[in-house]
Amino acid sequence: MLSTECNDVTCCHGDAISAYYNCITAVLSDCANYCIPIINNDALKPYWTDELTELKEASIDAHRVWINCGKPKAGFINTLRIHCKYKYKLAVRKADEEFKHRIDDEISELYLRKDFDKFWHKWKNKFGKCQQSTTHINGFTKDKDIANEFSSHLSGVCYNSYDYAEEFEKCKSDMQNLFLQQDACKNDNLFSVSDIEQAIDSLKVGEASGLDGLSKEHITFSHPAIVIHLKILYNIISCISMVLCQMSLVKVSVYL
Repeated sequence: MLSTECNDVTCCHGDAISAYYNCITAVLSDCANYCIPIINNDALKPYWTDELTELKEASIDAHRVWINCGKPKAGFINTLRIHCKYKYKLAVRKADEEFKHRIDDEISELYLRKDFDKFWHKWKNKFGKCQQSTTHINGFTKDKDIANEFSSHLSGVCYNSYDYAEEFEKCKSDMQNLFLQQDACKNDNLFSVSDIEQAIDSLKVGEASGLDGLSKEHITFSHPAIVIHLKILYNIISCISMVLCQMSLVKVSVYL
């Protein structure tokens, strides 16, 4: 990837770095999609027990016997089916209510202990369901109108840094002189494996993913070879970024 050289006008490494980065993210995403099942956040019932499983199976068996007997409207078989069904339903309702009361007690206890991190975690798990609401920005609700409103607002509060040509050229000249004094690409081992591992360990679990859809868990539970690839990627970027800064071009953004 570093066998070719950049000139004073263009850099030929940007596409290669992007391709390498896209390969890494694509592999991590594909492996996650293949190996990790995706379910709704309310699909699992935290109050479920082995007793409920037995009651459910008994209700299903009684219902099958009732069907095999021709679905009688009265008699022992129909009474057994109804009894098993309502016994299962009542057990589920009772377990749900007991779980909610237990959560309420835990929330109260965490609040009294002033353990606010765990308190808000419990609170969000119980009450943090997403509510759909219509986006409303300055009276606009359509995406195109909102985008135009943002564009109009930003054009009024932002300015073009190139309007200050003298200051920009001076800063550019100082950076070029600084980078010309050192050969950045000689140091292609700025980051070591331990540096990458330390950076990964410093990330928090359970956080929202980045723009590429990846989070810490994608890297933590992947093959250790991913650390080597990240080391190579960041060392290449650290080398090429010196050249890009020299030409006042910033083309590569990496999200870990």
